[in-house]
Amino acid sequence: ISALVAAEDAEVALTPDEVAGFAMLLLVAGNETTTNLIGNAMLALMNHPDQLRLVAGDPSLIPNMVEETLRYDAPVQFLFRTTTQETRIAGQTIPAANVVVPIFASANRDDARYPDAARFDVTRNAQGHLAFGLGPHFCLGAPLARLEAKVVFEELFSRTRNIARREDAPAARIDSMFLRGLASLPVTFDPA
Repeated sequence: ISALVAAEDAEVALTPDEVAGFAMLLLVAGNETTTNLIGNAMLALMNHPDQLRLVAGDPSLIPNMVEETLRYDAPVQFLFRTTTQETRIAGQTIPAANVVVPIFASANRDDARYPDAARFDVTRNAQGHLAFGLGPHFCLGAPLARLEAKVVFEELFSRTRNIARREDAPAARIDSMFLRGLASLPVTFDPA
């Protein structure tokens, strides 16, 4: 943030509101989303114990499991966009300057793209999912989020055994329209 403020140029500079907005974007996009990716992955694994056994037994599946989680239950499921020009999609005309809400979570569950898309499968080729956006709106933090999630699960599976959901304390989702994640997920485990 200091670099953004210091980068003021006589012709081009961010306003204080733009710096604050960018700082908020980094906080949410660079922290909350990765936290929610990890929580969503853990919940999917808890809900699919066969997949948990598979990935815990074969850590080489962790990167694939991360991609499958992004496809299956991404931390961000939609975004608001504004059309810059009149656009036709699926036979419908959307005028310029209209707000649209692409729900890429729906696209990530499209059976035409991912056979049996409602199933969580850590061996699936989830390449091409839209959890990080696409084109000029692709998430600049995607490589870091993938790496952070990979390291978390490598460490988790190397240090624990018999991870299971606590049945007496259900998972709780965060209360957010924009983010999909967990407030809590009580588990039990044995140290490795």
